[in-house]
Amino acid sequence: MITAGQSNTDNIYIREASSESDLEESLRTIKASFITVAKDFNLMEEDNPSNPAFTPLSAVNFRIFTFFPAIDFQ
Repeated sequence: MITAGQSNTDNIYIREASSESDLEESLRTIKASFITVAKDFNLMEEDNPSNPAFTPLSAVNFRIFTFFPAIDFQ
């Protein structure tokens, strides 16, 4: 997966997330994107289970959405 600070995108391509590790990486990205706001507002998983910061891998495995991560193939 690419990182936010990556500036060279010449070797980047997008494909469907098809493996367990792809889904885990996608979930880490989603959670990291939402956890800062959850912390700022003192949101807890018990009170806000639908917040993406608290999404379990089982929800991603359920495949409600298809993930298409950007991959650096260097």
